[in-house]
Amino acid sequence: MGLAKILRLKSATGLFLGEHELVCSTMAATPVGFDEVECTRVPLGEDGLQAAVEALVEEHKFPGVVRVGAAARRFFLNTRKLPPIEDPDELADALAGGLARMQGGLVSGTTTPRLPTAGMTTFVACSRQVAKDVLAGLSPGVKQKNLELTGTPLAFYSWARQLTKPVRKKPTEIRVFLGAGEALGVLAYHGQPLAIHLFHSPADAVPRSVELAVLNMAHRARETLGVQGVDVVYVHEGEDGHELASRCEAVTGVSTVAAPRIPFDPAGAASALAVAALRPTKGDVNLFEPVFESAGFFKNFPTAAAISLAGLLAGSWAFFDSAITGLETEAKALRKKAKANYTQVGIKKDDLKKMHNALKEEYKLAKYFFADRAFWTEILEELPEVVPATMVLEDFDARDKVRFPRKQEVDAAVTAKSRQLSLAGIAPVDQGVQTPPELDEIIAAIRASEPIQALLPRITNSNVRLMPGVVQPEARILITSTR
Repeated sequence: MGLAKILRLKSATGLFLGEHELVCSTMAATPVGFDEVECTRVPLGEDGLQAAVEALVEEHKFPGVVRVGAAARRFFLNTRKLPPIEDPDELADALAGGLARMQGGLVSGTTTPRLPTAGMTTFVACSRQVAKDVLAGLSPGVKQKNLELTGTPLAFYSWARQLTKPVRKKPTEIRVFLGAGEALGVLAYHGQPLAIHLFHSPADAVPRSVELAVLNMAHRARETLGVQGVDVVYVHEGEDGHELASRCEAVTGVSTVAAPRIPFDPAGAASALAVAALRPTKGDVNLFEPVFESAGFFKNFPTAAAISLAGLLAGSWAFFDSAITGLETEAKALRKKAKANYTQVGIKKDDLKKMHNALKEEYKLAKYFFADRAFWTEILEELPEVVPATMVLEDFDARDKVRFPRKQEVDAAVTAKSRQLSLAGIAPVDQGVQTPPELDEIIAAIRASEPIQALLPRITNSNVRLMPGVVQPEARILITSTR
């Protein structure tokens, strides 16, 4: 029996919601670090998320706090200065930095970061339907007070700060976590995440992808958040990260450190969630809160306490009179402190309603934007399967225009969306042939491609132009697909 097993003091559970499976990790805090007690995987079947969670509850114990994490692609975190409600275009620009598709509406929350630029708000959100399904699956076996819902990027960041303590004189930091073909960057200021950046990181181009991601987030920190620059970058790849850190520092000019490895994969996400539950951060937003059901008056009513209180009231009226006086004094002090807090953060009490309305409009616009967005990476990955082997792809053009609603139509669906993909390629043809077989092949392949059909189901243009070639004639084929 190991020392960690003997000295386990407290346990918590992390539940990662993946695209194809659920991963549940139970971690224990010990004086020598964190120890994983158990890790369970459950595939997502045809019955859906709730059924998978219920199956997990039946065969698995959930000790301590259960922190559930939405995958990075299904979680939104962004920090912006709220523009005035009268200017929807500016609001749309503020939101368009990192949104992803979320179905079934949103559960969201906000925090106020400590930034040099006043009036900034951090907005977090994930799918309301996912929150409801997970809550319904967990509720029979786990008490509501022990349930928390967040995003896995926040859990990865929390664990990273446990492993590598930040330097107080370097408040602006970027943490990078690498996975198989995909990576995550988290930009934070004084320990509070401000933005996340999910990016592709193919095995043959890891250094370049990390460098571009760091430059992107550093630019965002300066131009959007008012932070002068990034102080340090932590690459959480362990001993293998020293060369990568050196290359990143040479290209970006930002001090880069190789930090303990945290794998950016489902198992790593589940472990990070459990660690975050064991070491909660002040100001954490629980996205389960908007979908928790009220327990009702009679269930919440403290009967035993009420009987005891009645007895005390009967014989101790003088004591309670004194307590009331003390509470009134405390209330006056709190009102005075609240007024001072308003002044300190540059907010007037009368402006709170305007800020609330602005957040409502942000929520509406975010909801519209999440509903239907093209992920061109999926299309690019599909192109090698679509283009015939005898055809050389010469050019492609992809566009997805979104018009956000104006003030008078904020409750209406977003309209006038224009999305199209154009492919141009060269194929050899025999003398006298007017239409190369590659035209029919690429049309058939496009119609058989699920990713392309999901975004661009209609082929609206196809033409062939014959040209003289060096060895034999060539045909330039142009295909355009739209929604």
